[in-house]
Amino acid sequence: MPDRQGPSRILIVAALAVSGAAAPAWSSCPAGLPAEPAFHLPVEKLVPVASTLADHIAKKAIQSGAANGVETRRLADVRLDPKVNYNFRVYTPLSAIPARVQNAFVAAGELPTRAEIESVKRRQLDCLETEVHKFMSAWLKLAVEAAKNKRRPEKPAGLVPDSAVLTIRSFAHEFLTPEDRDGVFKRDARRRGSEEIIAYLIIKSEKVTVDQFIEFSLNIHYLGRGSYGITAASMNYFGKPADRLSLAQAAYLAGLLRGPNNYHPVRKAAQAIERRNWVIDQMQLRSFISEAEARSAKAEPLNVKVK
Repeated sequence: MPDRQGPSRILIVAALAVSGAAAPAWSSCPAGLPAEPAFHLPVEKLVPVASTLADHIAKKAIQSGAANGVETRRLADVRLDPKVNYNFRVYTPLSAIPARVQNAFVAAGELPTRAEIESVKRRQLDCLETEVHKFMSAWLKLAVEAAKNKRRPEKPAGLVPDSAVLTIRSFAHEFLTPEDRDGVFKRDARRRGSEEIIAYLIIKSEKVTVDQFIEFSLNIHYLGRGSYGITAASMNYFGKPADRLSLAQAAYLAGLLRGPNNYHPVRKAAQAIERRNWVIDQMQLRSFISEAEARSAKAEPLNVKVK
């Protein structure tokens, strides 16, 4: 079992795996930080090892299909039919996912941009230990303030965008054993910094390209109604593949990721439309669409396929 103590001195082994160096330059780390055991999970367990990400995901998902009920099939191997319920993941290459769909997920905060990932790749940190310490200090401060005001604590700015951390968590669920996954991503205050560092190390490792990272994000997440990934969701909700989604439909799907049941198209239609329109507004604010396009999209009814 992985060590379950706090993440102040984490991922030394992982840092070695990423850098390939004999020993990382820890000499620049200030003295006096909590000295806790190193984190023992090599980052190789969190990155694809097959020749292509799609191959690796397909093999892993099919092998574990009996356990979690998720099977992956390539888009080329699936005859898309609007009458079918897609209770399996249809792995879709990035080239088949149009920019408007990608931009909707970016605007909703669920997908990092290429610029954001490249920015993480360029960052050079002398001391990961200090970064975790700063993150935890900021988080505890926000948590105390939130408790005083009886509200949910905000997440401090970290090493990588929140959307990238979400994708890294999905990497772990896809590639790790339950025991390792629990050790890495256990959701408590003492582990919150570890997700940031793991995401940083995976992006810096260069074992996943920017396009693979974005492609993986759009294919792996659960979007409700048995839908894993953008193509299964677009077929289950709208009876069409992702490349035929309208702007409004793409915005609706992008708004589902954090809580599909909260925006059910029938039981919670008002909340669903409100959420969709918020995503459309964010797309306009980020200059992905014009004001006229936003107005037209918000006037479109949901038109979700419901059996």
